[in-house]
Amino acid sequence: MYNTASPLSKWLVHRYRSPWKPPNALASKLWQSVCKTASAIKSCCNFKITQSAPISLRWDHWCNSLSVSEILGNNCYDAIPDLLLNELTSTSSWVFPVNFPSNVRDICEKFSVAADQGQCLLWKQSANVKFNNFIDEFYSNSPNCTWYKLIWPKKYIIKHAVFMWLTVNGGLKTADALKIRNIVVPDLCSLCLLHNETVKHLFFECHYTFAIISKLIPGLNSFLLRPNLMQILDWMHLEFKGKADFKNFYKVVISCALYHIWKERNSRRFGNSAICHTTLLLSIKRNIFDKVMSWKNSWLLLENL
Repeated sequence: MYNTASPLSKWLVHRYRSPWKPPNALASKLWQSVCKTASAIKSCCNFKITQSAPISLRWDHWCNSLSVSEILGNNCYDAIPDLLLNELTSTSSWVFPVNFPSNVRDICEKFSVAADQGQCLLWKQSANVKFNNFIDEFYSNSPNCTWYKLIWPKKYIIKHAVFMWLTVNGGLKTADALKIRNIVVPDLCSLCLLHNETVKHLFFECHYTFAIISKLIPGLNSFLLRPNLMQILDWMHLEFKGKADFKNFYKVVISCALYHIWKERNSRRFGNSAICHTTLLLSIKRNIFDKVMSWKNSWLLLENL
């Protein structure tokens, strides 16, 4: 709309004037959404006055992050001509029509007109903007997630990592989670048939699942009691400190094991089929080999399985 002179941008300027102009009741839902977003990111948007800039004299905040109406007072809207700045400039100077308000003219003359034809709408004073800049701003008020590297290591497998993320955030529909939602299901773990099913039990306090994960990560056999998922991740952080390749590899191993264990749990609950932990372990190893073989030092990593 500002930086690209396309038929659509020209139509939007003619139809709506500015995204910082309050939309009227007849505006489309799309344009109302555009105005809402523009209002939210107003502090990030800056204007550079160029000869062809379709900047609204009345509505846009081109006066050092303020609009002319904000400088003169919001009750002065009608006294400010609803013009574009490119209608008031010629080459690199201002050209005002007869009977142009003197107070608005004084404000305009405080700002110079750039001689180039570059971009007039900037993001935090920069013309080189990437989509990540908008994403960072969108989440700027969200608390930092300190454990994301536990779930999303380098070269993660998206299908497996999503299940690991669901596990950590309580998103898996285990028996205890369904009971909280007043959904009655069998409490007993479908894998060991000995204890009630919870996330902590499934990963990896259950003797069926611990038999699998301890074969994949032999160091877990040193635990006095069977650890759960978060305890294993904490242990890995210390055990493989300074060994980024091994740490990332074992995170991929754990997420792959989580995925296949949950899949086996569902097969037992809903498919009336079951396999032993040895067969499931072989399926997990096969999946890991397929994914890791293309990695650098893959044989050094895979020989630990």
